[in-house]
Amino acid sequence: MKKLFGLFALLLVLCLACVGLADGGEVDPAAATIVVAWGENGLEFITTPVGHNPTFPADVDDFEWIDNQKVTCLTDGVARVNCTTGGEHFHTVIVKALGHDWASDSDDLNWGVVEKKPSCTENGLARDICLRCGEKGTKTRVLKATHEYDLQDGDVLAAADRKDKHFVVKKESTCQHTGTAWKACVNCGYYDKKGPATVILAIGDHKFTDWTIEDEADCATYGVAVRVCTVCDLQQKLDKDSTLTTADGKQLLKDTVDKVKKVNSAYTEKAKAQEFDTWAAYKKWAKEIEGIAKITKEWNKDCYTVELTYSCPVCLGKLDVDGKKIPDGNPNKQVPVHPDFVVTLKAPAVLGHVWNAKPEPFYDAENEPNGLSLAPTCTEVGYRVTLCQNHDKHTVYPDPTITPGTTTYDEIMAQINVIASKDGSATIEDLGIKLEKLDPLGHDWSDWVTDYTYAGDVEHYTRYCKRCGKVQNTTDKEAAEKIEPDPASTVEFKLDDDGEWRVYINSEFAEDFTDVIYYDGGRFAVFNGVKSHANGLTLCYENGKEVFYFLADGQVQTAEEEHLEYYDGNWFWIAPSGRVATYMNGLLNYDDGWFVFALGRLCNEYNGLWYNDDNESFYFLANGQVQSQYSGVALYDGEFFYVVDGIFANWYTGIVEHDGAKFNVVNGQLYGQVY
Repeated sequence: MKKLFGLFALLLVLCLACVGLADGGEVDPAAATIVVAWGENGLEFITTPVGHNPTFPADVDDFEWIDNQKVTCLTDGVARVNCTTGGEHFHTVIVKALGHDWASDSDDLNWGVVEKKPSCTENGLARDICLRCGEKGTKTRVLKATHEYDLQDGDVLAAADRKDKHFVVKKESTCQHTGTAWKACVNCGYYDKKGPATVILAIGDHKFTDWTIEDEADCATYGVAVRVCTVCDLQQKLDKDSTLTTADGKQLLKDTVDKVKKVNSAYTEKAKAQEFDTWAAYKKWAKEIEGIAKITKEWNKDCYTVELTYSCPVCLGKLDVDGKKIPDGNPNKQVPVHPDFVVTLKAPAVLGHVWNAKPEPFYDAENEPNGLSLAPTCTEVGYRVTLCQNHDKHTVYPDPTITPGTTTYDEIMAQINVIASKDGSATIEDLGIKLEKLDPLGHDWSDWVTDYTYAGDVEHYTRYCKRCGKVQNTTDKEAAEKIEPDPASTVEFKLDDDGEWRVYINSEFAEDFTDVIYYDGGRFAVFNGVKSHANGLTLCYENGKEVFYFLADGQVQTAEEEHLEYYDGNWFWIAPSGRVATYMNGLLNYDDGWFVFALGRLCNEYNGLWYNDDNESFYFLANGQVQSQYSGVALYDGEFFYVVDGIFANWYTGIVEHDGAKFNVVNGQLYGQVY
C-alpha cells in the first residue's frame, strides 16, 4: 500500500511539473526525473512520466548518459531524454542497475569460459561468466575428456586428401576396390581398433611398372612400349598412334626411334659392296662401318679369298628367306628394309684352315656323336675328324662303320679317301677335313681304400678306375701304388636275374658287405651285399664310417654344385658328392636369401631375433630365414626391439610407430610409449 501511495505521489509531481511547463513556468529538475529499469522485455517504468511523452531509446546502450554515468550490472546510470510536451525540454532518467547476465542462464549448452582445457584422458572445467561485464561467477561446468578427430564416420577419403588427415588403414584401397580405415585422434593418435573402420578409402590409381620396350623400333616399325599394373595386371601400350600422354613412355619410344634413325642414315650412306686387296685397307674401312653394319656371314671356298656379308643391325633377324620384311600385321608401318651387301677380301693374308672346336673329341658342333670320330678309351686309341669353318659347305658324309677296338686308323683313312674321291678331290685336306689320332687316356684311378669284404687277418686294399670302372685289389699297402695286382681277385657288382644288384667277392655273394660302392661312373649304397632302394636322406656306411647321403633308388645323387634338398620336413645342404655338408654352419647365403644352418640342416625352428656370433649382430628370422624384407618391431627375450631390413637396428635412436602407437627407441630397443 505504501508503495502504491508513493507511486501515486510521484505521478502527481510529474503532472504538476508538466502543467507548470505548459504554463510557461520553469521546470523543476527533480519533478522531471524518471526512474526506469531495463528488463528482458525492454523498458520498464518505475516512475511514470504523467502528461509527458519523452522519447526513450530502443536499447539501453543508446541512452545519452549524464557525466558518463552509464548504467552497469551493479550501479545505476543517469541519463536524459527529450520531451516535446508543452515545449521542448528534457527529463532526467535514473536507469536502475541491470544485474548480471550469466551465461549459464542462456540457451547455449556450451556456456562459460574455459579455465582448464580437456585432454584426451583428463576432464576440463568451464566457469560461468557475465555476458555483459565479463565478471566470473561461482557456477562451473565439467568439460569431459574426449578425442579430437578430423574425419567423421562415413567420410570418403581420396588419395590426394590423405596427407593432412589422421587415420589408420585397416584395408588399403587398390585400383579395383575401396579400402577402410579407423579415424585417429589428431592429438594422441588413438583409434578404436576393436570397433568398425568407418572411414572409406576411395579407389586408388593403378600402380604401374616403369615403361619398357616390348617391340624394338626397327627399320620397318615404330616400336611399342608397355607397362603393367602390379595389382590388376592392366596393360597399357604406347605406339605411334597411341593417345596416352605419359611423358616418360613417349620419351622412351622417341629415344629408340631416334637411335634407329641414326643407324638408318649411316647405313644408307655406307652400305655399299666393297673389295679390298690388302688387309690394312679392309681394317680401315671396317673401323668406319663399326656399329653401322654387322657381319652376318663369313665364308671362304679356298681359305685364301674371304667374302663377308654385312647386314643392317636393326633389320637383322627380321627378314624371310627371300630377303623380304616379315609382315607384323600393320602394313601402314611398312617401309623398305635395308638390303645386305657383300665385302670381298682378296688374299688379305694366308689364312689357312680354321678348324672347328668341338665340345669333346668324339662330338660334333651340335654335341651329337660324330660318325667319323672314335673316342679313345683308357687303353685304346681314338680318332677325331675336324672340319674347317672357313669352307662354305661340306659334303654330307655317310656314317662309316667304326667299331671301338677293331677299326684301325688305316681303315678310317680309306673310308675318308673314298668319300673324298666322290667329291672329285684327291685328298681330304682340300675339302677342309682333318683326321687326328688320339692316344689312350689311361686309367683315372681312385685312392686305395681298405676293402672290408675280405675275411681274415690280412688287410686288403681296393681301388677303381673312375673312367672305365676297372677294379684292382692288393694286400701290399706299400707296393699298392707301384703294382697292378691280379685283376681276377675283384669285388664285383652285378645285376642278378631277380632284378637286384649284388656285390660278389671273388665270385661269391658278399652277404656281410655294407658300404658305398663305385660302379659305371656312379656310387651306390649297399647293405648286406644288396643295393639299397632307399630314396632321400639315408644313413650309409663308407669305409666303416657313418655318412648321410642323398639317394635315389639307392644311387648317390651327385651334382655340379652344392644345393638344398628337402627330406622329412627339413632342408639339408648337399655337397656335390651327394653327401650332407655337415661342415655348413651359421648364416649362409643361398639363392639370394640368408639362412641359418647347423651341421648342414636349415634351422627352420628358429623364429624371432637370433644372435650371430660371427659378426655380433641380431637377425630377425622366420623358419630359419632372415626376413630382409621386414622393418618394424620384434620381440626377443621378453623385450621389444626395432628391426630394419631384418637386422637389429642398434644404431637407431628416435620414435617408431607400432600397432597404432608411438614408442621411444634408444639404440634399437623400445623403452616406453610416447603420449
